[in-house]
Amino acid sequence: MMQEMLSDRFKLKVHLGTKQGTVYALQVAKQGPKLLNAGKGAAPTPEEMKIYADGKIPPLDSRGDGRLGYELIAHGCSMKELAESVSGLMHAPVVDKTGLTGTYDFTLQYHEGDKEAPNKWPPVPVALQEQLGLKLQTEKGPVPLLVIDYIEKPSAN
Repeated sequence: MMQEMLSDRFKLKVHLGTKQGTVYALQVAKQGPKLLNAGKGAAPTPEEMKIYADGKIPPLDSRGDGRLGYELIAHGCSMKELAESVSGLMHAPVVDKTGLTGTYDFTLQYHEGDKEAPNKWPPVPVALQEQLGLKLQTEKGPVPLLVIDYIEKPSAN
């Protein structure tokens, strides 16, 4: 509906494109992965079962309020799904280059923001390496973007 309104009111025309920019490669760290195959990790908690009463627990769920940090809780998560989630946390594309093809159970405890604040879990890159045996490597690669082809001042009401 929003696209239709923008197109109608502003005569907006856009397309998706890419440009070269900074991306992160999610890779296995030197010490190797610290991941449990799906079904070998912690079972869904009673709280998770209550939240997802239909029994369809997502492969990745996030919780936390920011004071201590956040948790990414995985039940049967692929590395592609983890990379997509970490992309949002890093505010840049993350590409799975781990070579890991299974699905995994894990909990990642991390924080965003002030690195100096006491009693916080580590920032995302440190948490990935310490807790999951994965690392983020900066690379150049294609970054998706939205290109505005045409726009007008809005028409009168």
